[in-house]
Amino acid sequence: MNMGEPFDVYTDSFAVTVNPWGANLNLFLSQAQPAALEGSRVHCVGTVRMSNEYLKVLAYMLSQRISEHETDNEVNYDVPSNVLQQLGIGQEDWDRFWERTGGVR
Repeated sequence: MNMGEPFDVYTDSFAVTVNPWGANLNLFLSQAQPAALEGSRVHCVGTVRMSNEYLKVLAYMLSQRISEHETDNEVNYDVPSNVLQQLGIGQEDWDRFWERTGGVR
């Protein structure tokens, strides 16, 4: 199997699909033109396939690393409440998740 060249890309949106056999992390990039001019088109820049167990470990490690970085640097990368609303994430759920990981609040 040819795994291809490693890729280094910028992404501003993603989709995760999980089924009994594994998971896909699809990375997307929005068009440079404003949505009013071009519509809301996105381009898939890559798909990373993994086991469900790997996805769970990755999610854990990412949250830990972000929390460590915020604590070590005394910063807080807030996500605007309107973004959380668009994603269907309640503010209380968001705060509870990051409190568990030890992130700066």
